[in-house]
Amino acid sequence: MSRSHLLGASAVLSIASLFLLLGLLVTQGVTARAPTSPPVISASRAPSAFPPPGEYCYSWDFNNSTGQDASGVHVRLSGIRALQQVYTGTLNPFGDLGPSSGYDSATDTYRFNFDNGYASDSDRVQLGLCTDRPQLRLGNVASAAVWLSGTAQLPPAPLFVGLEFNWLDRDQVTVNIVNEQALTLTLDAATALQPEVLLPLDDLTPDVALQLPLVAELITEPLTLPPLAAQSFDVPLTALNQPIVFEAQLSREDDPGDVVHLLAQTTVPGWQVFLPVIRR
Repeated sequence: MSRSHLLGASAVLSIASLFLLLGLLVTQGVTARAPTSPPVISASRAPSAFPPPGEYCYSWDFNNSTGQDASGVHVRLSGIRALQQVYTGTLNPFGDLGPSSGYDSATDTYRFNFDNGYASDSDRVQLGLCTDRPQLRLGNVASAAVWLSGTAQLPPAPLFVGLEFNWLDRDQVTVNIVNEQALTLTLDAATALQPEVLLPLDDLTPDVALQLPLVAELITEPLTLPPLAAQSFDVPLTALNQPIVFEAQLSREDDPGDVVHLLAQTTVPGWQVFLPVIRR
């Protein structure tokens, strides 16, 4: 092949290579500018588990049935480590907690002690608290609830009723009412009530409870609770993310005038809101 022919072939190859290179660059430029795939939007599904309520408030009132004037009352509460509020309203003649109060790790109980007050014989006393625990139970210790005159204990012990919340689902709870003491009690009334808003602890009283709308009547006739016995109630709840109050009244079988009245308030769990997750 002549030199001129070689030069011509070389020129053709160079031009072809140049066009090929330009084509690749254009293709890359188009690819770089091409819109990305549309984002995939998927809503997160709510997990089967749900967060139970984080606050429970309890108040209970009972008679001084000792036949004597009392200067204090001590209660050992099971499993409670810290209090969020304490009832110091007019129905509590002892005011704030005494200095001996606080959590006892050796027995896993909270010393709920009041020492500076005066409750005459037959006076009615109300105690109350808010905590993160879904239960109000006496500790498994000797003299878990006692009246005091100075440092001396006054029999009989103040009446007490235990209550436990067991959340089965957002709209389903089992409420256990427990006779904590070594005597037979009668469960005279048990109801679920629906306040419009969460009641302040000072308003968690029998008088206010009388004005609350009824959600459910848990019993239709009195039930006997032997010593240390419990009664369970499965309660469906339709108003999610709303306050609920459970009320229980018990009396001594051998003295129906000696009554303990319990109110327990919390908030029914609501549906969680999950924002969309965007994947690109």
